[in-house]
Amino acid sequence: MLKKILAPVDGSLKSMRALRYAADMAESLSADLEVLNVQRLKDVTIVEPISWEAPVLKERAEKVFSMAREALEGKNINITYKMLQGDPADEICRYADYEKFDLIIIGAHGLSGIKRFMLGSVATKVSYHSMVPVLIVK
Repeated sequence: MLKKILAPVDGSLKSMRALRYAADMAESLSADLEVLNVQRLKDVTIVEPISWEAPVLKERAEKVFSMAREALEGKNINITYKMLQGDPADEICRYADYEKFDLIIIGAHGLSGIKRFMLGSVATKVSYHSMVPVLIVK
């Protein structure tokens, strides 16, 4: 029985679509939903000293969480929010396993051609490396 669902989001349309799907599933199963945002350190251009990095990342995550709260408005489920820093696929897999989630519901990103070959998508990496079952929403 599913009791804990993890929904990684990055603010993209695909991740918000997957989040709504995860919320519907959590609601129908009376499961808890955790919304996860992983901030990449290398994506941030910082002019200030390195100590300023964390507030910038938290601000970016809060923008994503604000979108998520809007998408989840009216849902009758227990929802928590968590921000991590690092490589998204690695952090999602590590966190889901450590916190013993029953399912990860993640949006597919539309990378194609050489980009997908060279970089891979977060969803693909998570599906290959996660010890927790993964549902990819297109």
